Amino acid sequence: MPTGAKLAAAMCLAVLGVVLSVIITSLIPELSRFKYLVPLTVALGGVIGWFFMAPRAGGGVGHAIANGVTCAVALAFWMLTALAVIRVIDLSLKGQYRGLSDAIVAVVMIGAEYALLLAILPVAAALAVGGVVSGFVTNFADRKWS
Repeated sequence: MPTGAKLAAAMCLAVLGVVLSVIITSLIPELSRFKYLVPLTVALGGVIGWFFMAPRAGGGVGHAIANGVTCAVALAFWMLTALAVIRVIDLSLKGQYRGLSDAIVAVVMIGAEYALLLAILPVAAALAVGGVVSGFVTNFADRKWS
């Protein structure tokens, strides 16, 4: 059932996904040729906001912050995992891996390399601020339209 909190959470995390994709594209220039990065992050943000953030809305300030930051980190995790899988598929089509096990190991290695991006200040700040704002907006929408 659609609610105001689900819509608010999906929109907030979709916007956060766009911000993260712009920041990460500036840090990894090779991702700029991946034209579906922004739609991918918008879709991931919408799904995480709708199904995971909004049902947990409600409670106090601490709950809103925890909910927002948790879902923002989940968005970053799934975004970086999807990027690692896409990069490995691209490299495997060029014949870089001998088999499936090499490709799976490469997904983990590339994902770990991308995970280091979370420690860079602009990405961490965007996750923290975006998560907190998303949590507050979702809690407000839950109180207002429930």
